[in-house]
Amino acid sequence: MPGQGSLPQVRIGDRFREYIAPGTQALRVLNASGNEMFRLPARSGQNFIVNEQGDDIDFRVEGDGNANLLRTDAGLFDGVGAVGVGAAATNAATLLVNPPAMTAVANTNYAKVHVDNGAAVTIPAGTTAIVAALRVDEPNITATGTVTSAVTLYIEAAPTEGGTDNLSLWVDAGATRLDGAVGIGANPEAGSTLHLTPGAVSGTPGATGAALRTTTRTFTDNATAASGTAGTFTEYAFLRPTLAATNASVTTTNAATVYIDNAPAAGTNQTISNAIALWVDAGTVRIDGSTRLNTVLYTWPSADGSNGQQLATDGSGTLSWAAAGSLRELKHVLGEVNDRADAALMRLRELRVYEFRYRRGKGTGDSEHVYRGVMADEAPEFMHFGGSILDPISTFGELVLAVQAIGRKLDRLEAAAA
Repeated sequence: MPGQGSLPQVRIGDRFREYIAPGTQALRVLNASGNEMFRLPARSGQNFIVNEQGDDIDFRVEGDGNANLLRTDAGLFDGVGAVGVGAAATNAATLLVNPPAMTAVANTNYAKVHVDNGAAVTIPAGTTAIVAALRVDEPNITATGTVTSAVTLYIEAAPTEGGTDNLSLWVDAGATRLDGAVGIGANPEAGSTLHLTPGAVSGTPGATGAALRTTTRTFTDNATAASGTAGTFTEYAFLRPTLAATNASVTTTNAATVYIDNAPAAGTNQTISNAIALWVDAGTVRIDGSTRLNTVLYTWPSADGSNGQQLATDGSGTLSWAAAGSLRELKHVLGEVNDRADAALMRLRELRVYEFRYRRGKGTGDSEHVYRGVMADEAPEFMHFGGSILDPISTFGELVLAVQAIGRKLDRLEAAAA
């Protein structure tokens, strides 16, 4: 074998076959103890082996200006080893990519790690469940100590040098699928698919959304035929959830598709003139189902009422349109009662009139104003809806009868005086 000095030289190339026998190892390099340091394969299907004996020996490839273009450290992690690309391997990662400072090519996109798609991958006959450019499995941790936060993929921060965008994660095109729970600002709570916990911030208040904002856009219908009609369009949709239980006969008192806890609260040095839990600034609000106000469930009429009608309740939350007008065609006339004028006058004269205030939240809702009126239990014929609400129509009719009675008495007096 040719040599120079005390170091044997082996030329790998056109004379390589001169130094090996077919089927044997091409070249083995041993250390002073006779342990094999690396082995060149003799033919296809064999391995290029470095550090066959498993000693604490590192492997390093230098670049033109980088002493650690590629470096393996066999002793890290109790002999499991680690790899460094651009820098020496450390005990912080099994694979470290940390090239030294450099100057990228002008006007060319740059990435420290780039998984390219220049060559196609052919999937043979059959079914391949997943094909990915990059796959990261969970780290499979045996925690004999304490792990504060365990993650499969961790992004430390966004850059700050971008002129237009500084992003921690950018999905430039295509759909993004997240099968697990998502927490923004904090870990998602158990049972939540999306948990938004915005941190404390400061800035200029406005109506653009401090914690969550969706901007306007244009949706183009390219499916409905010309002069056709599309049934429905919604920009955001909350579909009906199904609430089930593992155990039998479970009852949930309140279940909602959308829940708003409260209106904004005033913090330090702040006064809120109008605290609103839900604000629809413009547009029509449509409610097809029932409406619960406080603890009362109201069922609304299915159609609009006639001109002059008003909403009335049956006392159980079912609302309907009732005629408040006095047109004859709105009534079933049972007969005249003008002959009861004297009785009406006597009845009005017998009634006691009180001054009172309504209790808070009762009656008209005005608990400060002093009213003058009668009590329902003392004037049941002037009440309706179960004897609890003043019947203004009948009251007016009784007053007309009383005035007629007074008028007839005046007529008699004037006739007698004449």
